[in-house]
Formats: sequence, C-alpha cells, structure tokens
Amino acid sequence: MTTVDMLSQIRSALVEPVQGFWLDEELIRWLNRAQADYVNRTRVLEDVDYTSTQNGIGIYPLPSNCLSVRAVFINLATTGQAPDWRRLVPSNLEKNAQQNPNFTAADTTQTGTPASYMIWGRSLYLFPIPKTDGSSDIMMFFKSKPLDITASDQPLGLDDSLHEALIAYTLWRAFEKEKEFEQAQYHRSIYEGYIQHGLRWAKKQSGDQRYRLDISSPTPIEGPYDNRFNPLS
Repeated sequence: MTTVDMLSQIRSALVEPVQGFWLDEELIRWLNRAQADYVNRTRVLEDVDYTSTQNGIGIYPLPSNCLSVRAVFINLATTGQAPDWRRLVPSNLEKNAQQNPNFTAADTTQTGTPASYMIWGRSLYLFPIPKTDGSSDIMMFFKSKPLDITASDQPLGLDDSLHEALIAYTLWRAFEKEKEFEQAQYHRSIYEGYIQHGLRWAKKQSGDQRYRLDISSPTPIEGPYDNRFNPLS
C-alpha cells in the first residue's frame, strides 16, 4: 500500500474525496507522526550497519536511524584472512566506571582489541579502544526509525499488514481536530489494538523461536522413554 492508497482511505472515512478542509500535506504530516509513534512503540523496523574502527578512537556515532542496538560484532580477521566475527559484550557507564575509571583515555594503556561496548549520548563506545584501523569491521544490528513520507506515491518501510495502524492514528487525530470526539476515541482504540498486533508481529518474524519452553531436553519428544511416562500417549 502506498501513501496515496492510505490518503484515499482516510479521505473516504472523512467524507472528503478531494482536497478541501484537509490538505494532503497535513494528512501526510499526521501519517509521519503515526509512523514515528508506531515504530517507537513496537520496534518493528530493523537494520544493519557497518563502521570501521580507527586507531586510538573509541567513540563512534550511532546510525542516524538507530532506535535501539540489539547486537554488535567485531571482525577479528586481518587482511587476507576469512572473516572472524565475534560478539561484543554489552556494558554500561556504571560498569565501565567501576572496572576501569580511566576507560575514556586514548593512551596506549587503554588500547587493544575491543571486547565490550556501551551506548551513551547517541554514540557507541568501544573498550578497549581500538589499536588498529579496520575496514567495516564493526557490524551492528539495531531497531531502526522509519523514513519520513515525502510524496503521495511513496512506498512505506512498514509491512503492508501494519499500514492500517497509520490510517487509524491519522483518523483519530483528524476527528479530534473536527471535535468529533466519539469517532476520535473509536479510531484511537483501533490504533491501540494495532500496537499490540505490531508487538506480536515483531516477535513472530522468527517463527522457529521457542516462546514457552524453559528448558531444552536432550531426549526427543518421540522417544526413547526408558519406560517413563509419556504425557502425549
């Protein structure tokens, strides 16, 4: 579904098939607000970014579209070797300050092969501080922000199954502006329902995850059971 499709649905609900009281520009602004709010609350968008370490530099800006970091990896391979990606351990300011109060110093005693990272002030801190220059040797998986809608024929980054949430949000705000509070509350409740749908959608993208089993058993469910009770028989 493109933006023009959503505008058509919104105008149909507002009983204004062509621009009049509601200009496309204003409705698109509300769709952008809807998209930003929805993604912030559900974290349904994901992205990957690469950066290169620099000798003596321990602080790197996060990608501009980063909402929250999920995992950071470093490639320990040197030129000509096969990639050797290792996951960095997540840390925080308090832990780093306790373990090494001088962790921000860029002297040679603080440099080495990065083993951990922390996020502070929209920046990625690596520790130890890299002692060599790398080439796209830091890989970051993160939950991302959406791109702003700038044209009516623009496709959205959200999955098509989630577009109805943006329509509900826009209608909620539009009916509020028109003082149609009953309609506004109706569409707000629809939008809140789509928030829950989005949270489930994000969780179930990886369909082979285990969500209810706490302990993995080495014994397959089909046996052998060694004469033990089979709860499925």
